[in-house]
Amino acid sequence: MTDEIIFTGSDPTVDRQTRRLAASGRLRKIHSSIYTSNLTEPLDSIGLRHALEIAGHLFPGAVLSGRTAKQMHPSRALGQD
Repeated sequence: MTDEIIFTGSDPTVDRQTRRLAASGRLRKIHSSIYTSNLTEPLDSIGLRHALEIAGHLFPGAVLSGRTAKQMHPSRALGQD
């Protein structure tokens, strides 16, 4: 697993592997079904960088529009506007 964000819930084998890696300290849990391989950065920084991916996982089919979509753009969250 080389991705910074790992989502669980779609494959039982991957879910077990992810839980084992988290238990051994090789992954950190962000949410009940979201983990990160980044062990050094603060979780809020990782969450901001991946906010739209995380929202898509937690709220499948949701649509952001107008002001919400503009405010949630990852570059704005990181002050790169």
